Amino acid sequence: MLGLNSAGGWTQLKFRPLRRLQFNAAFGEGNSFASDLRYFEYPQSDYNPALENNQSGLVNVIFYPRSNLLLSLEYRRIWTSEIDQAPYRAGQINLGAGILF
Repeated sequence: MLGLNSAGGWTQLKFRPLRRLQFNAAFGEGNSFASDLRYFEYPQSDYNPALENNQSGLVNVIFYPRSNLLLSLEYRRIWTSEIDQAPYRAGQINLGAGILF
């Protein structure tokens, strides 16, 4: 079985204007090597397409109402591309709470 090589990375930012408030943003990407894609027939199958590119971005806000409690709201966007196809897109909203100890 032949593996598919890829390269990618991510970047992230954090901004804390107040002690109890934090904003975050991040973006990541992974790209398949074009020289490797020619070895894969397209489509391989309905369950295993030849993926060309994956990207993900997010923004969130974290609020600390108490020193040991946090609340978070996040929006995440995901893009996935197959060879010679329009990208698939998905959005996700997350709400979370945590206790620090």
